[in-house]
Amino acid sequence: MSITVAELVALPHLGLEVVAGLAGLEREVGWAHVCELEDPRPWLEGGELVMTTGMAVPREPGRQAAYLERLAACGVAGLAISKDLCAPPLTPSFLRSAERLGFPVVAVSIEVPFVAIARIVVMANSDASSRQLARQIAVFDALRDSTALSDLPALFRRLEHVSGFELYLCSPAGLPLLPGVPGIPDDRRDLLDRPGDAPAHVPGGYIVSVPVDGKNAGYLLGLRTASAEPGGLGTLQHIATIAALQRATLEREREIDRREGAELLAELLAGRPPGELAGRLDAVFGQAADLCLALIQADDNDAAAAALHSQLTDLGVPHLLLPQQEVALLAPAGAPLAGLIGAVGTSSAGRSRPFRLEVPVGVPRRQAGAALRQAIERGICLAEASDYAEELDWLPVERDVVAALSERILGPLAADKGSLLQTLIVWLESGRRSGETSRQLGVHPHTLAYRLRRIEDLIGRDLNTPGTTAELWLAIQARGMLRQRSRSRSRRRSRAGRPSRSAQ
Repeated sequence: MSITVAELVALPHLGLEVVAGLAGLEREVGWAHVCELEDPRPWLEGGELVMTTGMAVPREPGRQAAYLERLAACGVAGLAISKDLCAPPLTPSFLRSAERLGFPVVAVSIEVPFVAIARIVVMANSDASSRQLARQIAVFDALRDSTALSDLPALFRRLEHVSGFELYLCSPAGLPLLPGVPGIPDDRRDLLDRPGDAPAHVPGGYIVSVPVDGKNAGYLLGLRTASAEPGGLGTLQHIATIAALQRATLEREREIDRREGAELLAELLAGRPPGELAGRLDAVFGQAADLCLALIQADDNDAAAAALHSQLTDLGVPHLLLPQQEVALLAPAGAPLAGLIGAVGTSSAGRSRPFRLEVPVGVPRRQAGAALRQAIERGICLAEASDYAEELDWLPVERDVVAALSERILGPLAADKGSLLQTLIVWLESGRRSGETSRQLGVHPHTLAYRLRRIEDLIGRDLNTPGTTAELWLAIQARGMLRQRSRSRSRRRSRAGRPSRSAQ
């Protein structure tokens, strides 16, 4: 075990006097470090006795308390301030913070050089340092077995044993980083929101980043095992390097899978019958009952596809991805798309209705495209084709064509200022039941019969013909689509012209 602050205070030749934080005197001191910076966090790893002539201690009460709280948050063992040199008077707020945090603050006699304190700490901890070095060597020994890297769960169980830490790995989004290695526990997930320059020390251990190809691929959390003396931050950093190498290998393998999947999806979207690709599709989706096709609009399609592929694979969701004009994604109907697309730089997405891969994907692609347009026009992240009438699947996609369809069929009814058109809509929605239509409109059956004859005269069609009924219904849906698009544009213009709160 390392020497404690209380044991240092008990050495009379060091001349240490406790100023505040009596409750923390049993903190272990792993190192003694001189620092004259007001914010020394980037240079600390936890367990240090920070020594200062006082130049690091601010004069203002608020800054003094913040200085002490930063040290405590880093896991520093205590603060030693030299007497009669540069230290300003310690304010009541500083002393209250030390007592509240149980953070020991000691005064050092001006006659005692800091090196004397450092020497005592080093000598007292020499055995512990040797044991930490032995644990770091054991980490590398764990990799000598040629089979270790092929069984990641077993490798990390062995690394836990030799390091003295419980090990957890996850991506920045909280997803598993390596298969079979546990993710960060739910009660520690707040650590993922820490700023990038936060110290590695956390209560009970350390958290370090896992860099892959110049970016942060995730985090390694090491919590001290109660029955063992852990190897320290250096040991955990070595394990993070091992995790980074394994993640880099995994990402290369996944990139190959993504490219092969893109080729398969390209064949489907080109119209090739799924039956001709059954073997390759079964290898991806197995016995998945229903699939959905999504079209995703992104700032960078390639980057968005790569990020989606990584997150879906981490979640164990089978899928195919193809970045084209939009990113096309084929995945099981229950895939958590809504929770992912916002995290990969996308603006809008549309997803088809669930379907089975028994026929070409032309209709699902059309549904996804219509849903994507709905998402864009409404300014939402994800639109589901299931939320819209199925008739919309068959409408043209171009606004001018939709407008022409509506005008050609329903235009003659517009001159009546809406009463005939409303009568037609209610009549069709009621299943062409005249009694129900009269009740909903509040008109006499003879009045309804007159209106229906008038509609037939204006459009030149027999309302009892199935083809006429179907065409009228599609035209009504097209008219509703145009109105919805117009309202969406008006809302966006209104929001764009509205001054911000700060401007007001």
